[in-house]
Amino acid sequence: MKFGKERKDKFVFPYGVWELWLTINDNYGAYRDVFIETIMTSAPTKGEYAAWEMKKDIPRAMGEGDQPRLSQLLMARSSMQDIELPDDPTEVTTTPAYEYYDETVETETMDPDELLEIQAEQERQRLDALNSKASVSSARNVLGFFDC
Repeated sequence: MKFGKERKDKFVFPYGVWELWLTINDNYGAYRDVFIETIMTSAPTKGEYAAWEMKKDIPRAMGEGDQPRLSQLLMARSSMQDIELPDDPTEVTTTPAYEYYDETVETETMDPDELLEIQAEQERQRLDALNSKASVSSARNVLGFFDC
């Protein structure tokens, strides 16, 4: 990666919960691992994912030969293959009634705050399922290691 206090970069993380660590090395072989933060990424909506696909970041990274960026993009895309992406929230619309009615029919989605709460709960459920899959896989690996 890059070093120095003025270095900035953009990263693309896969879906899930990640711990960000930094290893600092010196010229004499000494090193230290430093925990930075736990990062939780959420799944994009179907519309956000379609808009991202339209940007064609993966073909651009391939064309530029940017292997680290390409790896990040491909890992992020593959992390969402088994996840059902949430629908885009709809907006309040007013539909004029047919000519033989004297009134206007209004349709409305749920309260935006309530929608955010429901989406947050769905995201927590997805992350719990993801964590339990990881725990089972980790337990199988540990048990398989001791199975002689």
